[in-house]
Amino acid sequence: MYRVLIFLFLLSSCRSKFPTEWDSNTTTVYIPDRTVPKKKEKVLMAQLAPCIVVQKANRSYNRVARPKAYEENGRIKLKMDPNDPVMFAEMRQFTTPKDTYSNYIYRVHFKKTPLFHMQSGLNTGLFVIVTCDSYDKPILVTTVSTSGRSVTFYPTNNIHKHCLPYQFWTLYPENRGNKPNTIYVPQVLDEGKITLFVSKDMHKIESVFYQDYRILDMKKKRCEIPVEPLENLEHLNLNGKEVSMYYIKSADGFGYVRQSAKPFEFFLMSWWTFDPRIGSDKILGATGDKNPRFYTTIKPWARKQSDMRDYHRFLMYWGWNL
Repeated sequence: MYRVLIFLFLLSSCRSKFPTEWDSNTTTVYIPDRTVPKKKEKVLMAQLAPCIVVQKANRSYNRVARPKAYEENGRIKLKMDPNDPVMFAEMRQFTTPKDTYSNYIYRVHFKKTPLFHMQSGLNTGLFVIVTCDSYDKPILVTTVSTSGRSVTFYPTNNIHKHCLPYQFWTLYPENRGNKPNTIYVPQVLDEGKITLFVSKDMHKIESVFYQDYRILDMKKKRCEIPVEPLENLEHLNLNGKEVSMYYIKSADGFGYVRQSAKPFEFFLMSWWTFDPRIGSDKILGATGDKNPRFYTTIKPWARKQSDMRDYHRFLMYWGWNL
């Protein structure tokens, strides 16, 4: 049964179409700060920071937001400010028998997913992970919600065909040649951005493509946003003191984003997935730390294999051969 589920997942996850809807009046283009960092190791992180295109941005919960802490009745709480958008970034490395890869991890948050959706709840978010080989060539773009749901893979033109899942070749005959159907990313990264087209309300990725700056700058509603270290999320300012975006006590849910519970998922799914915090957004920790598992499948027996904290094992679980 699990092979069938993986088969169907890959059927939908490896395809990316250019968006057919781009309403200039209600769509906002978030472009990461283009300032070239002084430190050489930060240049690639700035170049790969993705452009986020959100639909129905006239609704505040569809806009990229900044996490802010506040105090209410003696308790620390969290809210997202859509009037102060920001992106957070970090670089991590992992090694396989084939190569040493660098993951450029980008995180953005939204105010909420509105009612009448399964993932309805506050303080939702999205991860975009760009994987580069030892030659600093981006080979794979992975997107996933900050709760671990809706993981999707988008290989680039730089990936070797033997790294692709077996199903990628068997499902699509056109991919059996030397150039599989992938996202085209040019050798020079200064003239455009990897761009994500994000759906309204649910904040799921509808398509990923590379877009030239000349096209992005023509859009009516665009916003340049800062890119800050991911660790800043653990040092939010609250009346002059630092607090974490995540709960720090086990009783509250150590490592989970404050006020990010998903009531519908809890009532409908927690009992058979054996996870009372299913759907809650969380920190992406490191292998073996005390943070919650960042599993990407609802199958209880595969949580360790699908845990993104061990990225090589995670990729192998989903069929990738990096």
